[in-house]
Amino acid sequence: MIAPPAFAPFGEEIVQLAYVVDDIAAAAQAWAVVGAGPFFTQEVVVPDGRYHGKPGPLRYEAAFAFHGGMNIELIQQDDPTPSVYRDHLDRSGPGFHHFMIRTGDYHETLRRHAAIGIVPHFEAALEGSGPWAYVDARPQLGCFIEIYEMADSVQHMWDSMRAVHETWNGERPLRQSAELFA
Repeated sequence: MIAPPAFAPFGEEIVQLAYVVDDIAAAAQAWAVVGAGPFFTQEVVVPDGRYHGKPGPLRYEAAFAFHGGMNIELIQQDDPTPSVYRDHLDRSGPGFHHFMIRTGDYHETLRRHAAIGIVPHFEAALEGSGPWAYVDARPQLGCFIEIYEMADSVQHMWDSMRAVHETWNGERPLRQSAELFA
């Protein structure tokens, strides 16, 4: 029997699968066919991100939905600014980018991953959102891991998305995030 890696017993669970896409609307429609949705879009502006340890502001569109209990994120970056998403598109094209683990102690979880060679590629925090990082697990797992200490406001948004998903009839697979709070 193979022993689990040193970071597995810390209690984090995978709560999201994320994909970098060229066309959020087309990707949302494709995911709707297999039962994910509806997707709620929002523009994300990260003025103070750190990309490879250096200032790396970022702007992209994100769309979030549920498929059962799993959150699905679609990410579309249209500008050519170097980023963890642009790197993926340039190297691999659209596709799976990362899974997210939710943690109650961002810095300790980051430290544990760094201790086993899985280091930050991008780090950021947005007011009211909580800190997050993409750590580079491509050599070990073929993808990034997002480590996220989710704020209560984001959890509330996720709970609202899940409630809409549970009664969703398949119509309008792409919506604005503002509809969650209308």
